[in-house]
Order: sequence, then C-alpha cells, then structure tokens
Amino acid sequence: MKTLLTVAAGCLALSLPAVSGAADKDVFSGIYSTIDPHTGAEVDMLKIQKFLDDGYTVFINAGAWSGPNEGKIGEPSEQWAMPGPFPHDPKVVTLSVEGLGALYQLPQGVFSRAGKSETGYLTHMVQLGTIELKRRPLVADHQERGERGVNDYQPQATEQKVEVSALNYSGKNIQIGLSAASNKKNAVDTDPLHPYMSSVPSCCFYLPKTWNASLRVNVEYRSLPDGKLTTVPLAVPKYDSPRTLWVAVQPDGRMEISFPKSYLDDDKQRTMPAPPPAERAAIQAWQLKRYKEAVADLSQQLKKSPESVRNQFREDLIARRQMVRYTEVLNACTQARKQCEMEAQAQAKDIH
Repeated sequence: MKTLLTVAAGCLALSLPAVSGAADKDVFSGIYSTIDPHTGAEVDMLKIQKFLDDGYTVFINAGAWSGPNEGKIGEPSEQWAMPGPFPHDPKVVTLSVEGLGALYQLPQGVFSRAGKSETGYLTHMVQLGTIELKRRPLVADHQERGERGVNDYQPQATEQKVEVSALNYSGKNIQIGLSAASNKKNAVDTDPLHPYMSSVPSCCFYLPKTWNASLRVNVEYRSLPDGKLTTVPLAVPKYDSPRTLWVAVQPDGRMEISFPKSYLDDDKQRTMPAPPPAERAAIQAWQLKRYKEAVADLSQQLKKSPESVRNQFREDLIARRQMVRYTEVLNACTQARKQCEMEAQAQAKDIH
C-alpha cells in the first residue's frame, strides 16, 4: 500500500497552468516542478535534456540532480511499467525512463494510463508516484556551465568545490550564473527559476580553501524570458570549509551570498523563498481542488472497470483521499510547521 508519507513526499500535485508547447516537437526537454504544500513554493523534481531523435537524459532530484537515467519515447519495459486503470488516449506521448517509470505529455482533459493533468505533464514513477508537474525551459541562451555541461576549469590543489543554489525571493523569472572574478572559466549555472523558489544545487564552483578578504565573484543575472544579462560583482563573505553557496535575489533585485551550514537546517538559517500570503492561499486552494478532482476521476473510472482492477487500485484511491484530508488539515493549521505536519499526517491516516 502507498502510505501517506510516500504520497506526501511524491504526490504533491502542481496546480498551475502549464506552458503551452503545441508547436514544440520536443515536448519533454525542460525542468519539472511540483508544489511544497507547506509554503506553496515550487520544488523541482525532474530535469530532462534531449540528446537523440527519441532519446533523453533524465535527472531526478535527490538533494542534487541524480543520474543520468536514460529516457526514450515509447512505453516503458515490463520491468519498469507501473500498472494503471485507464486506457491511453492516442494523443498521449510517453517518455519511458529506465529505472524510474514514465512521464506523460497529454492535452488538457485527456486520460493517460495514470489519469489526466491540467498542467499537461504527469509522472507515473516508482520514486515519485503519480503527480502532476509543471514544465519550464532549460538554460536557453548559452551552453550550461558546470559539472554536467561546459567545464573548462582545472581546479588548483589550494581550492575546494562547492555546489551553488539560487534563491529567488523576487516575483520574476530569473536565471543565475556564478563566475570567479579572477578566472571566468571557474563558473557554474543554476537552473532557470520561476518566482519565489530555490534551485536544486548545481555543481561545481571552486573557492580557495582559505578565505581572504579580497575574494570576489561575478553574479550573472538574467531576467527571463528576454535573457538580458546583468553582471553584479560581489565580495565573498567569510567561510570555513563550506559545501554549498547560496545566491539570494531579493524582491528589489539586490543580490547577496551566504553559506548554509546544512540543508537540514535551511529554515533555521533564513526564511526560504515562498509566494506572498494571498498568492500562497490561492495556490493551496487550487491544489486541494485538484486532489479532489483526482479522487473523483479515479472513482469514476474504477466504476467502469472489472472487479480485479477495482481491487488492485483500491489502495491508490485511499491514498488520494488521504491526500485530500492531509491538505485540508495542513491548509487550516496555524501552528509551527512540525506540529502542522504531525496533525495532518495523523488525521489523514484515519482515512481507510
């Protein structure tokens, strides 16, 4: 049975309109996000890049981009195919990902094997479950720099590598790059971001193992979709063997650099990006609506299905109903995050 913990971790369905790609023959390259139910902020789950006519490189968020996994247009092999109660509409395009499952691209209202999606994208994967995802473009106006892209820099023995994350507190679509003032080949790009979200850490940028007060970096800021580049030189604050560097973009456009101690303590070090309260409430209300629609969709389809199928997907229906209760309790909770999570989990488990 899919537990609530599994669903809460993976089935956080995105509730915003998808960017139309009707004229785009490559319907899968991009970055895919869902919603953090606590904050309403987008969280990246998949990063997909095309490398052959029907072949794709697929990375999954495991704290950093993990992979590569091989993706190919067409149904997954029997080993990785997840069962589904619905017949495919012929308009559905399937990207099978070896070791993960499948990502479906489908017009609004069309049913895939896993259901339907208002965003146009739906996963049916072992590690993510069945969730709606929103797609946005990869770095578009230059080759991505870093470990998985262009990497012309040879680090010195006196340097250490750090991963770089962008924190977007602004209401703009942005993309951030970071380069050393002393050597522009020492550079890394973070993923393009929607407003009020953080990027998955990008590897790698190199800093001297010993900090010095003269250390400078260039933050390369692009406001999307026009891609106009602004380079902002910044002093590097004092550090002691950091593993991650944050570049924060404030609502007024100011930028600052900081070093987190641990990702486990993010919320203790600073408030992470999230939509303003009114926008957050609207996102959470729409998200709850989508969960309820998913329950109704699955219930309706199972009524038309043989008893063997209904029995097979009974636990999936319970899991969706649990997510409705979980989200209702979470949205109404005014206590601290940990207490809200515990209460939402406890009430959702009462749904059988």
